[in-house]
Amino acid sequence: MLQALFNVSPTTKASAKVPDQPLEGASVALVIGASRYELENGAKGGSLVVAQKTSGRNDNQLGFEIIRFAMPYELFGVLKDKGLPGEYKLLVSFRSSSRFKARLRVDGIDGESYLDRDRLQTLFNLPKTGSAPAPKTGTNG
Repeated sequence: MLQALFNVSPTTKASAKVPDQPLEGASVALVIGASRYELENGAKGGSLVVAQKTSGRNDNQLGFEIIRFAMPYELFGVLKDKGLPGEYKLLVSFRSSSRFKARLRVDGIDGESYLDRDRLQTLFNLPKTGSAPAPKTGTNG
């Protein structure tokens, strides 16, 4: 049945061994936080917190969504050196998770942050001016 479904002849040999690998890709994200852990049993890991604007398709959501991804323990040090918050190109992969679900994992960071004054103004819909507005002051009577 699988042979017919995938149009594979049972007598044809594969020309080369295909390595098992996860689905991989890259995405740019606004990284706002990171944490790492090390358990007594030796297990290590971390998580990366990103924010993205809501799509506008759901009337029950406003502003930014906060999303947490798994990451390797060692990536924490890279983020510490690069600085947060930052908008980075994240190297990601889909991995198998519990209950037949896929889990997106951040495996690395490529390049430097895209976050600068112009990008911040675009992300937060701020007016593009030459200088910041003067702070408001209160009165004491």
